[in-house]
Amino acid sequence: MILDVRTARVLVTLLAFGVAGVLLYTARKTLVVVLFAILFAYLLDPAVTWIQDISPISRQKRTWAIAQVYAALAIVLGAVFLWIGPLLVSQVEALGRTLPSLLDKVTTGQVVWQIGAKHGWSNNTQIRIEQFVREHREDILAWVKHFGFYAAQLAENIVWLVIIPILAIFFLKDGREMSNAGIDLHGSAIVPS
Repeated sequence: MILDVRTARVLVTLLAFGVAGVLLYTARKTLVVVLFAILFAYLLDPAVTWIQDISPISRQKRTWAIAQVYAALAIVLGAVFLWIGPLLVSQVEALGRTLPSLLDKVTTGQVVWQIGAKHGWSNNTQIRIEQFVREHREDILAWVKHFGFYAAQLAENIVWLVIIPILAIFFLKDGREMSNAGIDLHGSAIVPS
């Protein structure tokens, strides 16, 4: 016999852990979204339960309580965005207009003289910092491009902010049943029959 039973069990266990690791790695984004949906549902559950207890309409159906909590949350978030949104948009537009000239001032060292004059730096210090900035111009531009890449990735992942609350509805509605079924399944797997 080439392999004994114990070696075969170790190899099968290693293979099983390897396959599980590969599956977890390939599904990592989906798993993170599901975990955030569970967290979101966990945070909203006390409000849903409270609405369910005090509302005569929601006592029989948890779905109505969930809808009321989501409506209240949408109203609050809408009010916040209406209050902050125009200010944020104007700031982003202003940044977009001034960014090319600001980058030019930073990479040529002009901004050093403006900051130095404002804070009372000596001419020697300003000259050294300007030389440092000019020598590292390419690094600064690469950092700005890198920051732009991350901002684009963030904008690309905003769709998850819509998907997480939608998934949380299912956990809010049937979460207790799911957790009880998981506990029962785990309990029956431990207790020998």
